[in-house]
Amino acid sequence: RSVRRAVGLGEELWLRMGAELEWEVSEADLDEVERAGKEITDGVKYPSVKDGWAEMYRKGDPSKDTDALIIWRKPMNSGAFEYLVYGGVPYSADSMFEVNNDLEVHKSWDSSSGEMFIKSTMNETELCYWEILYPWPMSVRDYSYVRRVRRVPVDGRTKYVVYSKAVVSDELPEKKKKVRVTDYLSKSVILPETDKS
Repeated sequence: RSVRRAVGLGEELWLRMGAELEWEVSEADLDEVERAGKEITDGVKYPSVKDGWAEMYRKGDPSKDTDALIIWRKPMNSGAFEYLVYGGVPYSADSMFEVNNDLEVHKSWDSSSGEMFIKSTMNETELCYWEILYPWPMSVRDYSYVRRVRRVPVDGRTKYVVYSKAVVSDELPEKKKKVRVTDYLSKSVILPETDKS
């Protein structure tokens, strides 16, 4: 935002156009998530130490067990961590998607979530707002992010590919007394159950 205030009128218009382009979650973004998910579920490429990943937790084999889970993490330049989770749950892909992505359903089970809503939609990409209510002494955090979902038919069921990332948007300005999260990125593949699981 400090850059925006320092630029001239012509550059300001260009920055706003750039922000609208930032809004877009492309087919290529979804392709990359779907490809990476397939590599992990097929056992072709798990996260590795040489790529900076460390395995934090393992329970069972997610390709065989519905309650299995593997969690990896990797440090980011900001000092925070990127996480990758691969696991099975004893629920349908449709239920898992609904519980995590329908904002009204999400609020019903996540007591740390405050205000959540879809502000607008452009080219199949939704601009969303999410508020996290942290207890004192931490500040409330909020997110302005875009999200796009690809639904892929698989033997009469649905696979969900979800890509979400933080964005700056004039439609969702920062609010006083809330810390805006600006480096949020979430990529998910939710697979339907198969004969193996």
